[in-house]
Amino acid sequence: FTRHYIRIQDSVAMDVDGVMFHTLHDVEPTQIQVVPERTGVVLSSITDTQPCAIHGNGNGITTFHDVSRRLVEANWPPNSNMDATASPISPNLSRDDADLLRRRRSKSA
Repeated sequence: FTRHYIRIQDSVAMDVDGVMFHTLHDVEPTQIQVVPERTGVVLSSITDTQPCAIHGNGNGITTFHDVSRRLVEANWPPNSNMDATASPISPNLSRDDADLLRRRRSKSA
């Protein structure tokens, strides 16, 4: 991708404003708002955009769980009763506790 982008910049657009995709790495839960009057829409105070997709990577898993919980409370997706994650990491675990849990699970596997 990078090589193509450098060579032919007019044919590639980068989402530098977070319109399509927003990482939650090092993002605090308060920086992502669930828009109450628009079901399923979130607003980033970092980019001032409403991204189509959010990703709870790295240090963003806790924020992802928080935003997911708030979306469910706002009835999105409809009929959902749990957060939208398959992560084995509990949203209340510290990073050290989560690492310890991962190591224990891998030893028992």
